[in-house]
Amino acid sequence: MGDKQDAKSRWLRALVARVGKNKAAVALANKTVRTAWAVLHRGQAYRQEFHESSALMAS
Repeated sequence: MGDKQDAKSRWLRALVARVGKNKAAVALANKTVRTAWAVLHRGQAYRQEFHESSALMAS
């Protein structure tokens, strides 16, 4: 995470500040699994740009 400036890193840093590392780790795992499920369920390729715009809306 460090000093990355992509949407997911910014989201995760803000989440850690709000809820702490343990809850943020669970939230990140949940987000990752939901993304993987959606990709597999729809049979489409993962689109990074779509995921980044979703992260911006969720923050």
